[in-house]
Amino acid sequence: MSIRADIIRGHTETIILAHLMKGNSYGYEINKSIKEKTNDKYELNDATLYCAFRRLEEAGYITSFWGEGNSGARRRYYSITNEGIEFYKKSIEEWNLTKELIDKLIYREEKLCKKDYIKLSKKLDGVCGGIAEYFDIDPTLVRLVWILFSCWGGSGIIAYIIAAIVMPKKSDIV
Repeated sequence: MSIRADIIRGHTETIILAHLMKGNSYGYEINKSIKEKTNDKYELNDATLYCAFRRLEEAGYITSFWGEGNSGARRRYYSITNEGIEFYKKSIEEWNLTKELIDKLIYREEKLCKKDYIKLSKKLDGVCGGIAEYFDIDPTLVRLVWILFSCWGGSGIIAYIIAAIVMPKKSDIV
């Protein structure tokens, strides 16, 4: 599955600047890096890439120069400026805030329902939870009975310790 272009569209310049933070580069190399980093799930088309270069250069965030490639062909290289570095840092801060807000807006809050509470309480008190699970009843009821049993002669505490030692853990049961 590839990423829809409109999801990333507002961050094209930041993506380019992030690549240029590592050093000078040219269009094909930047796009190749994007494809590799995203496992071919996203790539910029040439028009988008070169329009972004033009906007960044007009804003003073990058400069360009002609250079020779490995094959001897001339390439237009791009370099980030000090203003570009500042813009990149602000863009990253903006992205982090945006990501935090989007996460809050699109992920639903998980509320602890009775079933989850029972699972949690079984983890906290293994003996009572295990007995409750065996008899398919609420662990809170088992705990209340256990407390009453403990108050009546104190033998409930000893029985609890013995049960904690003797009862197999759920992971031990196949």
